[in-house]
Amino acid sequence: MSDQTPRPEDPGAGDPYGGREGNRAGTGPGAGQPWDQVHSAPYGTPPAPPAYGPPGYATPDYGYQARPKSGLAVTALVLGIVAVVFALIPVIGMLSLILGLLALVFGIVALVQRQKKSLAVSGMVLGVLGILIAGAVTAFLTYFVVRTMGDHTVRYRVTTSAPATVTYFNGSQTVDRQVSGNWEEEFRYTGLPIGAVTVSVPDGHASCEVVLDGQRISSNAGNGRVECISAGPGDQGRR
Repeated sequence: MSDQTPRPEDPGAGDPYGGREGNRAGTGPGAGQPWDQVHSAPYGTPPAPPAYGPPGYATPDYGYQARPKSGLAVTALVLGIVAVVFALIPVIGMLSLILGLLALVFGIVALVQRQKKSLAVSGMVLGVLGILIAGAVTAFLTYFVVRTMGDHTVRYRVTTSAPATVTYFNGSQTVDRQVSGNWEEEFRYTGLPIGAVTVSVPDGHASCEVVLDGQRISSNAGNGRVECISAGPGDQGRR
């Protein structure tokens, strides 16, 4: 005798929802969805961890911070160095007046923009130093030029024991004159302080003297040929 009791069909046979009719019926929160997807996380999806750490804590920055600019500060330093070097050179040193001023301006602007303080201050100090040195050198050079290129008075004194030929510089050219005994001449000129006289007495004795701006700067005496120039005091060319 056969068992006629019907067997229950496989609840999941032919059912994409796994036989879970409750989901297919559309009565639950996962209505119309497969049971595995709805009930894989019974208590819902856990919240994602905070991306930037717990509240109240700043996120550490591991990146490189940009370095402060220092272009103007470096420019001030370079201009200051060049100003000091040029200030020691006559004539060219006048450029240091401009370079030093530029170094000072660039240094001030660099400080305002909060660039590297040490470079900016060094450039400013060197710029001021270059201006002072250039000013001192220019003033000295101007004084020297005015003093040397100004008006000068030259006096020649010659004494001979026989007729002689005197050759002297009058400030612009060389002049020859025949003299005998005592001879003296004074003149003024504008230019360098130069005085020179030469006495040629073949058969006698002669002496000469150069007085420049009231000061005797050269004197000499001897036989035959005697020279006195403004290169330095004392005997020169004695024979």
